[in-house]
Amino acid sequence: MKNTIKIYVGILVVIFVVLAILGYRGNYSLERKIWGLQKQYAQIVKDPQGVPDNAIKRVIENHKKIIAKYPGNNPIITQVYFALGNLYMLRKDYAQAREEFTIILDVYKNNAEADSEALFAIGRCYELSGKWDQALGFYQRVNNEYPLTKAGMVAIGYIGGYYKKINDFQKAVDAFDRAIEFYKKIAKNYSDKMAGLAALNLLSDCYLAQDRWTEALDNYQRILLDYGSKGALLPVQMQILVQKINSIAVKELKDYGAAIAVYQQFLDKYPDNPFSPGFKKLVQQLKSVKKTEPLVVK
Repeated sequence: MKNTIKIYVGILVVIFVVLAILGYRGNYSLERKIWGLQKQYAQIVKDPQGVPDNAIKRVIENHKKIIAKYPGNNPIITQVYFALGNLYMLRKDYAQAREEFTIILDVYKNNAEADSEALFAIGRCYELSGKWDQALGFYQRVNNEYPLTKAGMVAIGYIGGYYKKINDFQKAVDAFDRAIEFYKKIAKNYSDKMAGLAALNLLSDCYLAQDRWTEALDNYQRILLDYGSKGALLPVQMQILVQKINSIAVKELKDYGAAIAVYQQFLDKYPDNPFSPGFKKLVQQLKSVKKTEPLVVK
C-alpha cells in the first residue's frame, strides 16, 4: 500500500505542475475545477481506509463529469483519467481501474509518457489482484515499447524488486541482471541527455536492492563526476546524492575514506565548480570525525 500511495502522490505533483501551466494560459475555470478535484483526491489518498466508500464514489463521479465536459486529448485531463483509475484501485475494483487506464491508451495514443504510465498502471492492477503473470506481461511491454519514458525505464527494475519482495532469490537476481544490462546501455547511449542520468540512478537502485554497496558507490561517483559538473543536478539533487554516498561509505562499508576519495576526485577534477567549496568542507569534516561519532552532512 505504501508504494501505491507514493504513486498517487506522484500523480498529484504532476497535476499541480500542469495546473500551473494551465493557469498561466488563462484557463481559470478549468483550473478551479481541477484544483477542486485535486483537493478531494488528496483527502482520500491521505487515509483511504478511513474514507467511506460512498464518499469515494462521489469523488469518482466528479472526475467523470470533468472528463465528459472536456473530451479529447487535453493534456490536463490525462491526469484526471489517471486519478479516476487510481480511485477505482483504492476501492480494489481492479477491473474497472483497468478499463479507465485502457481509455487513456485510446485517447492519448500518440503520447508516449501517458501511454507508458497507463500500461504500467494496468500492470499494477493485475499485480494487486494477484495475477502476476499478466502484470509481468504489461511491465515487459512498457519497457519494450517505451524504453525511454519514465515508466518504461522504471518497469524493468521494478520486476526485480517484486521477486525480491516475495523472496524468490534466483528470479530476483536474473531480473536485476537484465535491468542492469538495460540501464548500462541507456547510460552509455544517452550520456549527454537526462535519460542517461535517470538510467544511472536506476542502476544504483538495482545495486542497492542487492546490497552491492561498492558497485552502488562507484556508480554514484560516476553520476557526481559526469553530471555534477555540468549543472545537470539541482542543489537538492546534489544534496540527496551526497547523502547516498555518505550512507553507503560510512554506514554500509564502514569506510570514511571511500567517501573522501569520491569528493577529492571531484575537487581535483573541478576545483572551480560551484559545489567545490561545499565538498572541501565536507572532506575536512570526514577527515576529522571519529568513526564512533555520527556523520553530520550540511
